Amino acid sequence: MAMDEQKRAIDEISNTIGSINELAQKNAAKGLDITETAKMLVEKVQAINNDIDEFRPDIWTNFVAALCL
Repeated sequence: MAMDEQKRAIDEISNTIGSINELAQKNAAKGLDITETAKMLVEKVQAINNDIDEFRPDIWTNFVAALCL
């Protein structure tokens, strides 16, 4: 009787550890996805900033200078 309870407890602990491991792996994968998305966004923002600089460099320079005041 006691051994059956211990076996059930061990099985439950094992299943819980397995679930935690699976969740940790999914979280790590999602973290990598978020990192990759953030890098892509940075690249897009940099490209937009470059386009702005090429389109109206005088206005952009004055805008940035005004922000620094």
